[in-house]
Amino acid sequence: MPVPTRRLLFVSLALVILGGCTKTQPAASDSHAPAKKTQLAQLKPQAAKGSKGDPTDPGANSANAHPNGDPKPDAESTTRPNWPQSMGEFSAKSKDGIPSFPLELTGFRSEKGKAYEGKPYATRGSISVERGSEWKGLKHFPRTRHGCSAGVFMLRWRLSDPVIRVYSTIDNPRKSTANVATGSFGYMYGSVCDKPQFKFASARKPNWSNLVDIYYELKFWEATP
Repeated sequence: MPVPTRRLLFVSLALVILGGCTKTQPAASDSHAPAKKTQLAQLKPQAAKGSKGDPTDPGANSANAHPNGDPKPDAESTTRPNWPQSMGEFSAKSKDGIPSFPLELTGFRSEKGKAYEGKPYATRGSISVERGSEWKGLKHFPRTRHGCSAGVFMLRWRLSDPVIRVYSTIDNPRKSTANVATGSFGYMYGSVCDKPQFKFASARKPNWSNLVDIYYELKFWEATP
């Protein structure tokens, strides 16, 4: 075979081999493309739901199960009685029987952490009463003897031990307990001329403690024009 013919045959054979390699390489890369698309499609929904190791993903028993929404209202709050229309002292059978403070009071306004005339006063606290002691009131409670319509207060309270009972009143009871409320839970509604007071009443179990703590919270209302 002449030399030019051999050279032409060799070049043709090399072109055929190179052409085959060029076609085979894209085919190998295309075979992995569907697998990558499928993998991305599976990861996106998983990222949206959150993984178990993600601290921002609330669980079923989380206290903040719905961080972007309002928590469900307490079922007990819908069963509480309304705040009384008339002033006085009242007892309740349990803490759920104590009404919640109203949000509004016609003719009055309330400022958090303050009593009357914008003066600060702690609206949460506790006092202790002991068997055989006299009536005990809240320390430095704002009270006046004139202008009783200038403001009112509301008070909710409970005892540290529900076995014990106390007397409660907004008036000056002196030595009488005829016009008082008796119980382990209660609430009061009085004017700026009144003062909440408590006294140890009894224990419903023999040889029980002679001392009890009273936990309370207040809301003051000042008259407006």
